Amino acid sequence: MKKVFCLLTALGAITATALFSTNSKVQASERENPNIQLLVMSDVHVSSDTPDYKFANALQDSLDIAPNYDVLSIVGDLTNYGIEKEYDDFNKILNDHVEEEKPKVFAMGNHEYFESFYNKESVTTDKEMQQRFVDKTKMPGLYYDKWIKGYHFIVLAGEKGYDTLIEENPDVPHAFNYAYISDEQYEWFEKTIAENVEKNKPIFVFLHQPIKNTVYGSRWNAGYDEEKLLSIMKKYPQVIYFSGHSHYPIENQKSIIQNGITMVNTGSVKYGYDDINGNMDTSEGYVVNVFSDKVEFKARDYLNKKWIKTVEIPLAYDKWVNTKDGWKYYDQNGLVKTGWFKDNGKYYYLNTSGIMQIGWQNIGGKWYFFSPSGEMKTGWIKDHSAWYYMKPSGEMATGWVSDNSTWYYFKSNGAMATGWIQNGQNWFYLNSSGAMATGWIRDGQIWYYLKSSGAMATGWIRDSQDWFYLNSSGAMATGWILDGQNWFYFKPSGTMATGWISENGIRYYLNSNGALATG
Repeated sequence: MKKVFCLLTALGAITATALFSTNSKVQASERENPNIQLLVMSDVHVSSDTPDYKFANALQDSLDIAPNYDVLSIVGDLTNYGIEKEYDDFNKILNDHVEEEKPKVFAMGNHEYFESFYNKESVTTDKEMQQRFVDKTKMPGLYYDKWIKGYHFIVLAGEKGYDTLIEENPDVPHAFNYAYISDEQYEWFEKTIAENVEKNKPIFVFLHQPIKNTVYGSRWNAGYDEEKLLSIMKKYPQVIYFSGHSHYPIENQKSIIQNGITMVNTGSVKYGYDDINGNMDTSEGYVVNVFSDKVEFKARDYLNKKWIKTVEIPLAYDKWVNTKDGWKYYDQNGLVKTGWFKDNGKYYYLNTSGIMQIGWQNIGGKWYFFSPSGEMKTGWIKDHSAWYYMKPSGEMATGWVSDNSTWYYFKSNGAMATGWIQNGQNWFYLNSSGAMATGWIRDGQIWYYLKSSGAMATGWIRDSQDWFYLNSSGAMATGWILDGQNWFYFKPSGTMATGWISENGIRYYLNSNGALATG
């Protein structure tokens, strides 16, 4: 895509998993023979305005580093304006560097529709420009598929050109960049992609424009029904979706991401672009090596004839994938897991859409808590300022729980209780750690006695050799107490007095049972 306008808006948020380079493995993989080797490049922009040495240079450099490659793939914008002379120049360069019988996969880009931008008086129709692409490139159609060495290659393309998109979308800025895909093409794609699928064999899909908020540079996106396109491809996690259009440099770590499928920004042969530097004198593309257990993407700097980075993705789809909606798990058949799932001894819960759940989740009427990494938690957890206890099954506990011989009480909302609680007819005291208290406790200036069961005592109790009296609130009595027909006296320590005592200068005698003697 040649930048006709320069947008300065920020790149949309990308939430999928970016794949990092694995240069330590490059030497090992170079010693292996791939099952199939692809050259993938985009945005060649052979132009009637400027010399086109970069395309020839990219092809020659590719021959030098991968002389036995199997397929040449160009993801659109072969030409700058789609005029016949540019196609002829493109073919001359191509024929000088690529054998005629070499399998080729070319996609039609938006610049193949740009004749009217070059020649304002042009009356060439969209259909005529599509046919020109087919005739000049010898591709089977505007959209088509090929099987090469047992691998499925599927090419999609926009069906409306520069003028049509502007006329039909007058209020949409840069509508000419979009890829309009008809219902007929979608139906064909959905049927075609399902043919002879093998779970660990890549399906290569090519469309000039990326899907919004995916790879680096995807704000220059396909527009229209991108979600429909993505929903079809996500049924097959082995899809590798190549796009160009943006010219954004491929050294960025988000040039290759996984979002249910693998998406690849293929950069540009003609020139690079980013929001900071504008147009840049770069020329980039990929050598893609497909092995039985992995796909290797080797990013190439054609101008300086050096490798930029190498990224590998495994072809065993029994794994986690971070999508824009959240983490999903694809089983060995490439299907999304749902419900409870055990991985490496840890339990996870995936909703009906396959999204891994985190935080509090009500499942089957029971509450569970999942860590930020999705693991079901058991035992003690702290959420905000409250403590909770999750049973070995993961279910949130309520009521009484014994942990390491200590009792705790959890409210109906699961939060651990502290302080006084009433359970049934009894009162209990839980200290600041939540542990149920027994024996003597002091709350404020008042003493209480909790039985071995934790229940607060009232009335008479004997502790060691001493008697105490606890009133109906549980508070330990001191001073004179009338119990029934008898008076008793309790020292400041709460122990019941016997024998002679002096109170306010008056002497009293208390029997051995503590009752005040009279008569």
